[in-house]
Amino acid sequence: MTAFDVCLDGETQEVPYETGDTLLQSMLKAGIDAPFSCEESMCAACICSVEGGETVLGNNEVLTEEELDEGLTLACQCRPMSGPLKVVFED
Repeated sequence: MTAFDVCLDGETQEVPYETGDTLLQSMLKAGIDAPFSCEESMCAACICSVEGGETVLGNNEVLTEEELDEGLTLACQCRPMSGPLKVVFED
């Protein structure tokens, strides 16, 4: 996978992806002002939903099983595995 889509503040942008980066790292490299604070999965500022594709979530200190089942993830700990992938941040 070389890119994924991000919907933030009502706009959708294609974000280049480098193997090993988290969703958040990819967005920051692309100049997207994504919400985050700690980058350690403790604050939940980067909660987003994943539509399509597969991801793997590293450390998770805040999301419940129910939230995970609903497709929520933490951009600071989530890595894309396959696409097409769309990441949506609620307004």
